[in-house]
Amino acid sequence: MRNCAVLCLMETWLNDNMPEPAFQIDGRLFFRADRNQQSGKARGGGLCVYVNKGWCTNCTLVNSHCSEAIEHMTIKCRPHCLAHTEPSPTPTWASSDHISIMLVPAYRPLLRRHTPTQRTITVWPSDAVPALQDCFQRTDWQIFREAAVREEEVDLEDYTSAVLGYINKCTEDVHQHQDSNRISEPETLAECGGPVPAESQGCCDSGLVTDWHSERLGDS
Repeated sequence: MRNCAVLCLMETWLNDNMPEPAFQIDGRLFFRADRNQQSGKARGGGLCVYVNKGWCTNCTLVNSHCSEAIEHMTIKCRPHCLAHTEPSPTPTWASSDHISIMLVPAYRPLLRRHTPTQRTITVWPSDAVPALQDCFQRTDWQIFREAAVREEEVDLEDYTSAVLGYINKCTEDVHQHQDSNRISEPETLAECGGPVPAESQGCCDSGLVTDWHSERLGDS
């Protein structure tokens, strides 16, 4: 990871109150695209990219976008190591003398990729504590003790069972039940979108870029 050409991070949770110097890394250029109000959420999300200065210093943030459906930013990079060959109408990726690479890291919220399932959850309302305090203050606890007397002795098991049962009943009475949407995590690679196609993986593999860079430096 230390030698990778480009490092892309998602779910950075950065915002305007977090200065860029706090996230700079020596030897790398830093680009960020924070989540804003257009996403419809107050927190989460965000993208950032670190570009290795040993690979490229001529980088430009072309654009960035944030919405409820997707967050992305586009960075244009012109690497240091450029092969100088005879001009060609259709130069290959590794032999062009004017090569530029477009990096477009994107993040799609999980809610857009997976259908949420609905379940019922128990919530603790804000007025639950005062309600329980009032209930317990009005309770005649002596009744439970008298009900647990067996042959002029208190049966501790019956006594504690009755008291705890009563407390649980009062607690359930102040609880509220709400429906909640839950997103199940993908369990397989196919559910995440499947493997990266072979023709695309080669261009995105930072190791390929690093190896190509090292090879060119060795030639020079």
